[in-house]
Amino acid sequence: MEPLLEAVSGGDVKAFEKLTPEDEKRMKGFQFYSKKPLIALANISEGDLGKKGPIRGVAVKLEMELLAMEEAERASFMKDYGLETLALRTLPADLYRDLGMITFMTTGDKDVTAWHLRKGATALDAAGRIHTDLAKGFISSEVISWEEYLKHKTYREAQSRAPKRVEGKAYIMKDFDFIEIKSGL
Repeated sequence: MEPLLEAVSGGDVKAFEKLTPEDEKRMKGFQFYSKKPLIALANISEGDLGKKGPIRGVAVKLEMELLAMEEAERASFMKDYGLETLALRTLPADLYRDLGMITFMTTGDKDVTAWHLRKGATALDAAGRIHTDLAKGFISSEVISWEEYLKHKTYREAQSRAPKRVEGKAYIMKDFDFIEIKSGL
């Protein structure tokens, strides 16, 4: 801990990247603020639209005004400002992706639940996210990809017609996978 504290206090923003897997395990219980991802977003003026910089910029006031307009009127103004899309509409999803998160789904008889995971997480991690007992008794998982799901009208149709892949613990989850965990517990 002392070398890490010294490095972070000295301004070494990459100190956490230098940790060994053993160090990571020892420090897993700590929630260091300086280890959290940092995403910069600048509120820019209309005059700075189109300028590229090291920080993502959004003309918040302009976009709020555009969002308050009717669709036809908005399209005309967006064209005048050279805007193809409004950043405020996609900002939450963009930040979610930039933070390295993915979503996977589970289904029941009456519902569909979306869960979040870090990108690169495994089927075992997904099982643990749902319930720790599922991870403990993990046998396998049945996965339907988002692409396969889109080929069908409903999840039930996708479930009966789409090819389900049986995957093990090490399967790397993909964004919007539908997963059913087979557990021995």
